Amino acid sequence: MSIPPRTYSAMDERRGSLSTRRIESLSDSIFAVAMTVLILDIHSPLRADLAHASLSSLLFHLSPKVLSYIISFMVLGIGWSGHHHLFHHVKRSNRYFLWMNIVYLMGIVFIPFSTSLLGEFGDQETAILVFGLNLNFTAVMLYLMWSYAASNHRLIDSNLELTVVRLAKQRILSGILLYFIIMGVSFFSTKLSLLLYLVIPIFYILPGKVDRHFAHSD
Repeated sequence: MSIPPRTYSAMDERRGSLSTRRIESLSDSIFAVAMTVLILDIHSPLRADLAHASLSSLLFHLSPKVLSYIISFMVLGIGWSGHHHLFHHVKRSNRYFLWMNIVYLMGIVFIPFSTSLLGEFGDQETAILVFGLNLNFTAVMLYLMWSYAASNHRLIDSNLELTVVRLAKQRILSGILLYFIIMGVSFFSTKLSLLLYLVIPIFYILPGKVDRHFAHSD
């Protein structure tokens, strides 16, 4: 005989359940700041620089930083989207989940630094690895948060299907695997790694199995 998922009662509410509202507010604010700070690493050429090179040449020299900005902005967009979808299903929080989210945000705030390295030293494997490890840190934390919240429907709606839990885990794990592959590619071609970082967002922008599952459920 199957045991139905544990429901969350009013008694549980009094035993330490926390609202997710302030967690979401803090997270949205940090994402907004991190996405905005990215542009601060790109400086407009000075008129004095025109004495040594043309404006088009100066702008061309900025292209690595612009590329890293685009990659990182899209990556942060992916992170925010994943976080948003997670909290669509998470209905309550507790102290452990709250601190897991804070550690996740710590990785998000580090992205402008790893982006700066990528823009300045994108032709070196170390910069590719630091950026990739940064992204994987946030992805692993998102996976741990989802696993913790979904375990025995601890913090999610008791009616949420286990299929959704499994598909969401697979989607996060796929990203982790892809980032490790890109880091490995950097030892052979840093240019190809940068190109792959640029292509990765397409994987998350396109609907996945979990999205198609919801579409069929409507």
